[in-house]
Parts: sequence; C-alpha cells; structure tokens
Amino acid sequence: MLRRTALASLALMGLASTAAAQVSFTQETMLTRTALGRLGLEKNWSTVVPLGTSDDRLLDVSLSGGILFAQTGGGMLHAYDAETGRYLWNTSLQRGIDLAFPATVSGNTVLVTAGRFLIGLDKATGRPVWKELLDGTPATGISADEEYAVLGEQNGKLVAYNLKDRSKEDPPGRSPGTFAWAMQTHDTLSARPLLSPKVIALGSHDKRVYTAIIPEPGKGMVEPLYRFLTDGPVVAPLVGFGTRTLIVPSEDKKLYGIDLFSGNPKWSVATGDPISHAPSVAGDQVYAINNVGRLIAIDGTAGKILWERPTECSEIVAISPTRLYLMTIYREMSIVDRATGQMLASPKDSYERAELHSRNYTVNVINAENDRIYLANPNGMVYSLREMGHLHPSPLRDPKQPVFGYIPPEGIPEEKTALINQPGPEITPGNASPAKPADADQPDAAEDEEENL
Repeated sequence: MLRRTALASLALMGLASTAAAQVSFTQETMLTRTALGRLGLEKNWSTVVPLGTSDDRLLDVSLSGGILFAQTGGGMLHAYDAETGRYLWNTSLQRGIDLAFPATVSGNTVLVTAGRFLIGLDKATGRPVWKELLDGTPATGISADEEYAVLGEQNGKLVAYNLKDRSKEDPPGRSPGTFAWAMQTHDTLSARPLLSPKVIALGSHDKRVYTAIIPEPGKGMVEPLYRFLTDGPVVAPLVGFGTRTLIVPSEDKKLYGIDLFSGNPKWSVATGDPISHAPSVAGDQVYAINNVGRLIAIDGTAGKILWERPTECSEIVAISPTRLYLMTIYREMSIVDRATGQMLASPKDSYERAELHSRNYTVNVINAENDRIYLANPNGMVYSLREMGHLHPSPLRDPKQPVFGYIPPEGIPEEKTALINQPGPEITPGNASPAKPADADQPDAAEDEEENL
C-alpha cells in the first residue's frame, strides 16, 4: 500500500515538473506582490496545473461547490480546493478535446461533459461513477440539483438525467446517469439553464425564455409553464435574484426582471445595446455590461438604475463587498467602486502603472460564488487573488437566504398560480396576460406537443 502511494506521488510530481517546464516564468507572466499591492490585492495562492505533451494546454477553469476545476486539452480534469489551492485529485476524461464546459458539483457528484459524453465523478476521489452518451452535442454547461443534471444540446433540446439511485424502488426506478426527461425549443441554446427546486428556466436564440415545471422522479414528461417573449435572442445565461425574480438579458437592448412562477414582468431596464454576457448579482444589486462596455448597476428589487458608466468592453470576473473587478477583452483589469460607479483603477492603471501583467491569463474564470479573483494561463499557471486583509471569502448571496425558487410552506399566493394550471402560454413584456398568444409566429398546438418528449 505504501509502495503504491509512493509511486503515485512520484508520478504526480513528474506531471507537475513537466507542466512547470512548459511555463516561461518571465516578468510578463508573474503577478508580483508589488503590482498586486498597488491595486489593493494580494495573492491567496498559486499553482501550476499539470499538462501532458508539449502542445497540451489549459482549456477551462471553473468554480463550483468550493472546488476549482481545471480541464486540459489532453482530456485531464484536475480539482483544487478553491480557497486554499490544495490539490485534491485528477481524472482522465477524453483526449483531443477542443471545447470544455464548466464542471458542476451536485451533492457527492461532480458532473462534466467530454465530447458527447456526460460523466459523473465521485467528488471525494474523482473516480468515474457513470458515463452516458448524449443524443446530441452539448451546447451549454450543466445545471444540477439533488435529482437531476440538466444541459442544452446544439439541436435546441434540453435534456435531464437522473442523479439519485432509485433502482431498488417500486416500480423499478432509474439508476444515476439514466435519461429522465427532455424539452425541445425552436432554436439554438447557448446558455446554461437555471434550475430551481420546482421550475427550470432557459433562454433561446428564438427570442424566448422557456420555463417548465420539473416532474417528480419517475413521473414522466416535463410540463411547460410559460414562455416569455423578448424582441431579441437570449444568448446569455439567466440569473436569479432573491427567491423568485428571474433576470433575463436579451439582445433587444433590455434587461428584464420577471416573476419566476407567473412570468409577469416586474421591471425592465434599457441597456442601450445588446447583452451577451450573464448579469451578476451581489446582495440587492444586479450588474450588467452591454456589448459596447456600458456597465449598469440596478436595484434588483425595484429595477431602478443606481448608476452607469462606460468600460472598455469588459466582463465582471469577481465582486467584493465594495468593488467590482472587470477584465477587458485584452485581459487587462479594471476596478470599479460598487457604491458610486467610480473607476478606481482603469486598465491602463493596472497594466502600465501598477504593472499587473495579466494579458497572458487568457483563460476566462468567472466567480459567481464569492469575492476571490482567479486568473489562469493556457500554459497551466493559476492565481487566486484577494483584497488585502480579506482572509475569509465573502459570499455574493446571503447563505441564510432561501434558495432561488423557494416556495414557502403556505405555497404561492393564489393569484400567482393561474399559470401553473394553464401551462404553455406566451407572455410579452407589454402584455402580462397569458390568455392569448401575442406574436404571429406562435407555435401551433402540434408544436406545443413536441416540446414534451
């Protein structure tokens, strides 16, 4: 046993040495203590992800359930403790992968796609538990709860797979990784679906947000709830605010807040340009950046614009209690004050004056869980950064708050349940009444039936 452990340790050290040899530790790749300090930051930890052959590279780095996952083109998935950087495990998925989607943690299972396979891994060891061949090619990341893993395919289909082992239940239940249910949309899917305890929501390039009631295990087909129609494709992920406000970014130059259970619009904000990136939610505020770089801060309850300012076509990568951290398309960092929208450090300030050499860290990492900043280089170098003195991560959502989609014990008020008894209506922002479809290209009854597979 000790001999096997020693051999495994030597093999791991060899992999790490190979990866380290591939990284050029020059002034242009290192994030120095001095440069970070000028921006009020410090290193939390850093590591080098083991790579294989000389042409191997880091494809994707993602955060889920307190674990940082790094997937390589050589088909390896590496797991690290997201707060300490401690190496947890690695596993081989599939070689020759050019596109990787973020891994997702659900209970004791890590879910990841590799090619056309959906794979369930043991969270503690990384050992493959099950592997399922998909009907189509994955087009989105995975959303999961205790019961289901859900993802979108390039054919516009949303598919769900069982996660709990119910093989011994009567009538014979399903094993983990088996098909559960599906729903067909009318165009391409590009953003991960938003899963809540009772309702699932997803945006489509056909300008609609689809919502459906999630079936009980073994109860068959998904039941459409409503479809919210915008005037442009919905290509960015939907996000949840509070317990029942669904935030919808659309390419019709608007950001919508609608009721998750009824589809009734609560508010809409004109963004001046299409939105192709997911909005960010932190506390009571929603932040969105349109395609020309305008950053807008919104009161998520009232839908009121708090402030807005131009940025250099940036994307929000992390949010602290007082700051927004953005990265430009050229991978230069800017810092914005959350309270006022004031630019605390421009991209020029961070790259030229502070000398933060972040341009080589081109693997995009979005932290939607807490305030830690993660930067990753295709050659395997990964940094975790924090604000000076912030020894403990600050969650973006109050852990004491009920989960998004929570239904209180007394249920949803009666006026909000009408749609549950009339599944499938189309709702437009200008007409919240679900009684009659609002657009001329409304699918006919036969198409509605095809949405339940």
